[in-house]
Amino acid sequence: MTGATEPDGAASAAPPPPAPALPVKPVWPPRSPQSAPPRPTPVDLPAVAPPEPSPALAGPVAGATAPPVAPPTAPDLPRPSVPSDNEVPYLSTELETELGSIRVRLVGVAAGRGAPAYAWLGPDEAAPPAALPLVLGHRGPWRLHVDLGRAPDVLTLVGDTDDCRHTAALFARRLRAAGIGVATVGGVLGAQAPDGCRPLPGLPAAPAPGADPSPPYVVFTPGLAGTELAGARRLATESGGRCVPVVIGPVPAGRWSVQVAPGEDGSTRAGTAD
Repeated sequence: MTGATEPDGAASAAPPPPAPALPVKPVWPPRSPQSAPPRPTPVDLPAVAPPEPSPALAGPVAGATAPPVAPPTAPDLPRPSVPSDNEVPYLSTELETELGSIRVRLVGVAAGRGAPAYAWLGPDEAAPPAALPLVLGHRGPWRLHVDLGRAPDVLTLVGDTDDCRHTAALFARRLRAAGIGVATVGGVLGAQAPDGCRPLPGLPAAPAPGADPSPPYVVFTPGLAGTELAGARRLATESGGRCVPVVIGPVPAGRWSVQVAPGEDGSTRAGTAD
């Protein structure tokens, strides 16, 4: 009797040995070891300032004061030029007065009387010597100073009669303020004649040859024509510029003339001005 039973063949069989490892197949050409991918280079970005608040929405900041802003200034007007001694004596310009704008034209000068015929003067500049000094008006900061004694004959104020009368009265007051004698013919200035003005019935006669010269003065007269206008021109030349007529109203413009413009609305000038 055998007495023992043999185990099942599957259970009693020993496990098979492991399979041998396969040899590593070489790679040709050999691979180089891979390197790590390059890292990005950091770039410094400019700082972004926060948006400024709108002036309309921003409130006042305590303790903050805005810098003062200077008002815009007008460009300086250079001194206008006048003809030199070797140039034709001709000046034409527009001026401003207390009564409005005027157009001045000065053609020629009386020779042999020494003093300059006209000059542009600044606010603080003294006037040059003159027999009959008069400021006709200003252009910016420059005032046009003329010597009526250098006029070739008469000075004409051309335009509406009332406009010319107001401008003539302005010139008469300036002459009187400078100590110059003023005379009027036929009440040409009316109630606007300045104090110390001498009324005359007509133009004075030219001085006789060899007579003592009278003090310089200006005589204002209404419009003249024909022989009367010719007599006024002789008075200016034969007196050596010591008596110069100013002819106003609708008259032809003389070599020295002032064109008086009406008001902007077409009305005549009114009132008086110093």
